[in-house]
Amino acid sequence: MSSQYDQPQQSSKWRQYIGPVIILVLAVGLAIYGLVWASNEENALPTEETTTEDAGDQRQPDAGSHLEQVQQDYPDASPEEQEALAAAQAEADTYIVSEHLLQELLTNPEYDYGFSQEAAEFAVENIEVDWNEQAAHFAALAREEYPDATDEEIENLLRDEPGGPQFTAEQTEYAMSQLN
Repeated sequence: MSSQYDQPQQSSKWRQYIGPVIILVLAVGLAIYGLVWASNEENALPTEETTTEDAGDQRQPDAGSHLEQVQQDYPDASPEEQEALAAAQAEADTYIVSEHLLQELLTNPEYDYGFSQEAAEFAVENIEVDWNEQAAHFAALAREEYPDATDEEIENLLRDEPGGPQFTAEQTEYAMSQLN
């Protein structure tokens, strides 16, 4: 008879450990899943090889690499102007931009810069960019993206589209001449 009582005691000892073991296994599994998930999120970040249409969805380009050069070239500029110019150069090196889009990127807090209008104007005036080439690249991408678009439609996109790049008439004319 004593053997009947021994079995339930052994079984109850096992049962007291099942709950914590299951919780431990679940915790380890969730931790591993969390690490894998975080790793996949980092790997899924978009690359910087995108056009300005995607600029709102991207992280800002690294302006730090340009800041030292800007500080050397423009020592009399205010720190904000220097930072704005470095950011502008990083944006122009990464994306296709126009003067209008660059001004918007630098001053609109929605894009995480929020520089003053004066600092943004300083940056746009002093950046080393060939605006005609920027317009030509934008037009070529527009032609590629919309192959059935007429020249007039692409021209309107470059110059007149609200929320678009709003290149100048001269820049647009140059871009259109490069398409044909």
